[in-house]
Amino acid sequence: MNTNSIAIAGGGITGLSTALVLGRNKLRITLLEQAKQFSEVGAGIQLAPNAVRRLQSWGVLDRAKLQPCEPEALQIHRAHDGQPLGRLRLRGRAGVVYGAPYLTVHRADLHGVLLNAARQVTGVEVRSGATVQACEPSGNVHWSEAGGEHVQSFDAVINAQGVWSQIRTQSQDGVQPSWTGHVAYRALVPMDALPLPLQKHEVGLWLGPDMHVVHYPVRANTMFNIALMVREPSAQPTQDWAQHCDSALVTQRVEKMHPSLRKLFDSVIGACAQWRQWALASRPDVTSPQELFENRLLHVGDAAHPMLPYLAQGASMGIEDAEMLGIMLGRYSHNVPFAFLQFARERWQRVARVQARARQNSNIFHATGLTAFGRDLAIKFGKDRVIDMPWLYQY
Repeated sequence: MNTNSIAIAGGGITGLSTALVLGRNKLRITLLEQAKQFSEVGAGIQLAPNAVRRLQSWGVLDRAKLQPCEPEALQIHRAHDGQPLGRLRLRGRAGVVYGAPYLTVHRADLHGVLLNAARQVTGVEVRSGATVQACEPSGNVHWSEAGGEHVQSFDAVINAQGVWSQIRTQSQDGVQPSWTGHVAYRALVPMDALPLPLQKHEVGLWLGPDMHVVHYPVRANTMFNIALMVREPSAQPTQDWAQHCDSALVTQRVEKMHPSLRKLFDSVIGACAQWRQWALASRPDVTSPQELFENRLLHVGDAAHPMLPYLAQGASMGIEDAEMLGIMLGRYSHNVPFAFLQFARERWQRVARVQARARQNSNIFHATGLTAFGRDLAIKFGKDRVIDMPWLYQY
């Protein structure tokens, strides 16, 4: 068995963050990604201060390559009449209060920066086209690539395959992810394709019955990310989170909403941009540290604690996982199972709280009737006290 050798299954944001941190802690890392070419599909991603602080400490906030935007504010509206409900200043304030800015980036740009940084670390081997078929708690990994089948022994295995991870399913008595009844529609358009009044450098959040819309700039304010989240119980979940869908059908979903929102969706068709559909699957919220690990096998990121995207913290939790795992393996590298146990003890309540809050937000954002009326009053008169989340960003 190789000394301090760790396999990471999955080369997304969580897997690359973990490889980077552990590699810099002098551990030998083999990252196995089933895609033949490393790429990160998707569109925009929000990075709150709790994640940005980690990226800053890792030295990967290369603004020329990451092309981040620092939105001026979070602006909340009612979707049906455009009524402003609340505004939280972000630019300048987040850095002072939380020690790091609130950023929006393109997911592919963040992925590329992390991949480049991980590849530069001595002792980190990054393999694409490598499909992990099974992981044993003993540390044996069964994987295949074009050259054939392999069984390799490691001191530990870290599962970062995401919500559809078969490793997680195999280690949890065959339990598959469940359908949430929520669908996300996402599009990316050039900023200059929008009407001038909509070209705002802020995070916009529109709340409506059984739906909400979030939008913000990415790629140095040259592109605009738009996401529509709806309750759609009849939809079927799929592992493809970037399915093409009919733009006209998506636009119809906001036809009764405020004209500004309708113009925003019309701009997607006008720019010949493509809507992509993502039917959301999940797993039950974490209830104990034991759910995150088994001896020498550890689950991180969405493979461990997937969450609805109503708190914009999925990637941030994976980045936090990487940081904490680096701390624990740095302290207890002589006893990997104990390091995993300590990691799980430190993380499970944190991620469970974020999972629960994201699920709660889905009900708040999509509320109807008196519940929506109470929500609007709370946001309007509670202001920063209701919108801001120190418990999340100060961690």
